[in-house]
Amino acid sequence: MPTTFWGCALTDADYEALAARWITREGADAAGLRRVDSITGREMFGRSRGDLSGIIIPNVAPWDHGHIREYRERLDHPDLEYRSDGTAREKNKYLQPSGRPSLLYFPPRVTVDLLQDTAIPVIIVEGEFKALALWRLAFHGVPAPRFLPIAVAGVWNFRSVTGKINGPNGERLPVKGVIPDFDRVAWKGRQAIIGYDADCQSNPKVRAARWSLTTVLMQRGALVGYLEWPLKEGKGIDDRLANVGPERVFADIAAVEFGDWKSRLLRNEKGRILSCYENVALFLENSPDWTGVLGYNEFTSGYLILKPAPSPVTVEVGREIEDYFDTEVVRYLERHGLMVKPDLVRRVVDAVARRDSYHPVRDYLESLPPWDGVPRICTWLIDYCGVESSGVNPNSYAMAVGAKFLIAAVKRIMEPGVKCDSVLVLEGQQGIGKSTVPRILAGDEWFSDQLADMGSKDASMQLRGVWIVELSELDVLNRAELARAKAFLSQQSERFRLPYGRRIVQVPRQCVFVGTTNADSWLKDETGGRRFWPVRCRKIDLDGLRRDRDQLWAEALYQYRAGATSWLDDPELVREAAEEQHARYQADVWQEQIAKWLEAPIERMDERGHAVASFSGDRNSVTIDDVLHHCIGKRLETWNQSDKNRIAACLRALGWERHRVGPKNAREWRYRRVSQS
Repeated sequence: MPTTFWGCALTDADYEALAARWITREGADAAGLRRVDSITGREMFGRSRGDLSGIIIPNVAPWDHGHIREYRERLDHPDLEYRSDGTAREKNKYLQPSGRPSLLYFPPRVTVDLLQDTAIPVIIVEGEFKALALWRLAFHGVPAPRFLPIAVAGVWNFRSVTGKINGPNGERLPVKGVIPDFDRVAWKGRQAIIGYDADCQSNPKVRAARWSLTTVLMQRGALVGYLEWPLKEGKGIDDRLANVGPERVFADIAAVEFGDWKSRLLRNEKGRILSCYENVALFLENSPDWTGVLGYNEFTSGYLILKPAPSPVTVEVGREIEDYFDTEVVRYLERHGLMVKPDLVRRVVDAVARRDSYHPVRDYLESLPPWDGVPRICTWLIDYCGVESSGVNPNSYAMAVGAKFLIAAVKRIMEPGVKCDSVLVLEGQQGIGKSTVPRILAGDEWFSDQLADMGSKDASMQLRGVWIVELSELDVLNRAELARAKAFLSQQSERFRLPYGRRIVQVPRQCVFVGTTNADSWLKDETGGRRFWPVRCRKIDLDGLRRDRDQLWAEALYQYRAGATSWLDDPELVREAAEEQHARYQADVWQEQIAKWLEAPIERMDERGHAVASFSGDRNSVTIDDVLHHCIGKRLETWNQSDKNRIAACLRALGWERHRVGPKNAREWRYRRVSQS
């Protein structure tokens, strides 16, 4: 019995009340049940008011050597809720610590071995007392348990907040999922019986919770069945044990069916199949007509038909589901006595298809033969694309960006949405096969060279199902287009409405980008273009690349799993990359003129020898007006914002920085030379 720090021993009245729930004195003591008064209850659960007297139930994890994880309390006097007919029912009967995730309850003496023994069925019930009553039944007349009862705190409490993620505005958002305790139990091939209270059959919310739990268990490979009984024999299984005795309950447990899905269809009092979520799910999950038909492609975020669907469905195998599919499924269900609306079908199809999810690129990578140990990813640009290496050191620029690009591509597949905003740029003469390189690496199915205006909804949609995207002819992008491109390349997810969807969704990005250009100078961003990794290609060996493609990806996957980074993490590499980027910078035609003038800035004079405008500059500080008037010599009435932007860009490219000077109410923007010391 676990050490108990709160409360005192149960009273005779407590034992008597528990006996009415088929829990013995010995069972209650073994479970560590204790009584607390209202003051102690408030102290335990951090409440300042209310009658919190009752029985506390410790939650002990079998894998944690009897450590009490937390307590729940069955209140003596819970609040009452009055119905429209004037009757009252107890609500919030149990109290548990606020702000904590839900836990499974395991009866005393349950061992880790028992959790892992799939030959022993599991019965899942609502609440600890029901689990204790079933635990007594499990040992009834035998030395070892016939089954393992496990309790959830409520019908939906198999799910809880399992973590937090960053929202679109930086806020922390809760992530809900199956509680981690479920992973402590071996489910594959195990019989799992859900024994929710008898009102499950009449309460659609409880039925929905039961179906959701069924889905969770089936995803883990369990064989799921339902334990049901008439409400008049007791609401909970503990009540029923006290009312009808163990033999009747044994018989019902033995009669649970795990394969006859039609017997689980919900019907009204006249035997007609009810139009509800659970029944549609039963059809699509269990009917031989639908076995293996629906699937979900995690790479394309698409719902597909994986094998021939029954008539009257007309979607071909391998095609994505479209909106008309719902109506065809409705017709099928109507032929089998189930009358539903398309919206309900859509919701069920979503859930059922996602249970048969697959990821073609991830499956490809994981099915590759093991890496043969021959290093290739550091030299693939050199060996297959004719890129000149800056040395034999694996940290040299060409070797580093080649390897890190491939590792980034693997990482985007294994961790969709991971940050990866670098673009490998293949330069070289027209016709040498630059565009074919990314096509070979990705494969025709997962490659695209078609991309709408970057940043548009169409561009995001075009990334569905694409692993490597070619950005062709980067040299034709003007400065504004390049700025939009950089913002687009930095995105970690796409926002759009899927073809078989009703809402705009946010889909983690799974692709990487390769740029191609024939030009030597194509980078119009004076700040450098940190995102671009340019290399100069000469003779490209496409046959060799095709031959070694699988081993390149096998090595990249190996290095990814070994923890290799996908970014330039060495200061020397960052410096080399900056030099390569600067060499591609396409300077403004004004830049050279401005550079010479800044070495000895002087006023521009008109034909009469007068300064064309006031001049406030010197060799270390100028304004944009100074440059336009006295260096470029453009007349004031012809200036526009584009001229000022060009001057600012040239100054930044020449290493000058913007700052404000002057008194508080008369400050002006100036540019100053950045010290090179």
